Amino acid sequence: MASGLEQSQRASKIVKTLFYCFLLLLYSFSFCFDAVYCLTPPLIEHARHSALPEQATFDLDSTVQYHCHTGYVTNGFPRAKCLAIEGQASWYGPDISCERKWK
Repeated sequence: MASGLEQSQRASKIVKTLFYCFLLLLYSFSFCFDAVYCLTPPLIEHARHSALPEQATFDLDSTVQYHCHTGYVTNGFPRAKCLAIEGQASWYGPDISCERKWK
């Protein structure tokens, strides 16, 4: 049987190992995901998007919805999504145009 001192030393070694693994894990995650975000969504003529005007960065998988101004009609897909491909974040979409309504 192991003495109390041996058990204490073994437990201390396990705690140190777990602590170093935890620090390594935190460093790895921060390195992998650091600064991967989208900037302001694309501007579409005669349209506005649903994001707040003061918001400058957007997390991955964020989506914004576009709406044409009064007097214009929406043609196409009115959403954009922030995606990362090969470590570069970018907006995909929208695929719309806003055309003037004729009365």
